[in-house]
Amino acid sequence: MAHKSSQPRPHKGRQPGKSALIQDGQIVAMNEYGDGEIHGHRRTIKVARTVVGDQVRVKLPDSDKSFIYGDLVKVIKPSDKRVDPECAAFNDGCGGCQWLHFDYKEQLHWKTKILRDMLKQRCASPIRVNDIIPMEEPFAYRNKLSLQNVNGRFANMQNFNDKSVAPVYCRVETLPNQHAREVLMRQAVPREILQAHLRSTEDGCTGMHLFVSRITPAIRDFAAKMRAEIKGLAGIGAQVKEHYEHLCGKEYLEYRDCGLTYNIPLNGFFQTNYIQARRLRDAAIDQLRLSKTDSVLDLYCGCGFFTLPIAKQARMVSGIENNAASTANATANAKLNNLDNVRFQTADTAVALRTLKCGDWQVVLLDPPRAGCDEPVLHEIVRLMPRRIVYISCSPSSLARDLKPLLAASYTVSYCQPIDMFPHTAHMETVVTLTCR
Repeated sequence: MAHKSSQPRPHKGRQPGKSALIQDGQIVAMNEYGDGEIHGHRRTIKVARTVVGDQVRVKLPDSDKSFIYGDLVKVIKPSDKRVDPECAAFNDGCGGCQWLHFDYKEQLHWKTKILRDMLKQRCASPIRVNDIIPMEEPFAYRNKLSLQNVNGRFANMQNFNDKSVAPVYCRVETLPNQHAREVLMRQAVPREILQAHLRSTEDGCTGMHLFVSRITPAIRDFAAKMRAEIKGLAGIGAQVKEHYEHLCGKEYLEYRDCGLTYNIPLNGFFQTNYIQARRLRDAAIDQLRLSKTDSVLDLYCGCGFFTLPIAKQARMVSGIENNAASTANATANAKLNNLDNVRFQTADTAVALRTLKCGDWQVVLLDPPRAGCDEPVLHEIVRLMPRRIVYISCSPSSLARDLKPLLAASYTVSYCQPIDMFPHTAHMETVVTLTCR
């Protein structure tokens, strides 16, 4: 049974101007950025850290814009959908979670609704959206921890401003990351360290990636000390602008799944939620409907998380990615798994697609960043005329924008499945299948 939270501390959102107004209202909707919304008087007021049903008092800028941000002054009457976040840092404004105070079933409802409404409003063709796939246990899932050096101590940052919070515990971080945090929070941090990023694996190992202004003896001493004090810390590296230097321990973390082994560099990208990443991968590859005669394009392929399992089912697969470190990692992992029907290319996606011939590629997997695809990429995909496109999106708005030219060409949406990769935030992943008419 959900417990009502105590009265939250006022949360500072985007700051209004010097002239401000006070207004009471009811939150009637949630948006894709995690804000609650008050509708009326021909405008929408967006209020962070609220939930549907809250009666609130907000401070508003003196503005005649139709969409404005208000600062939450007080929750006059909390919604029955509000729960106790059980996290002091959340009430202090920690930017890691947006919806920790929002009943999880309601989070799922609103994520599905936000996606459905966005596609309905922006796409001319009707699209059937399945209910979002939830996490059975939506806590302790986040395998990446990011901390910032604030005056010699590690801290998290608040939403929308440069103030910090220093939680001793985080409900969404994995246990290995929790243990690392406990040690790190006690340390005097050398001023050369700007940020620390940690990633944990399912077998309890952790890797640390430091962003530093320069590599000094103090940095090396700090790394050696942390390697000794943090249980399961496999290795540490440091980044100075474009230069990366391995400091101590292992250079890679290891992730095994689906009969494959991935070596993840300490400074590399990987999925943040292992449990839901597997569901995302399974949904996407199932929708590709691959055969041993298919040639597949994996665009924005990153480290090859999808490319390698595709290679086990297709004739060949080509991954395109503009980050050289990611394609180098993907190439090494293909070799590690003895896959000889996969190749990776470091290139701008649109430029690489222009060199390909229509008819040579039967299936395309798209997994672009939050901003979505550039228009030339969509143009080139239409020119290549694959029979099937599977688009993995992390933004409903960019997804809706990108679907429009594909639907206007010769494709229809046959499947749309959101997946809750990031519980207690407004973010989601969506797998969309487009088939050629």
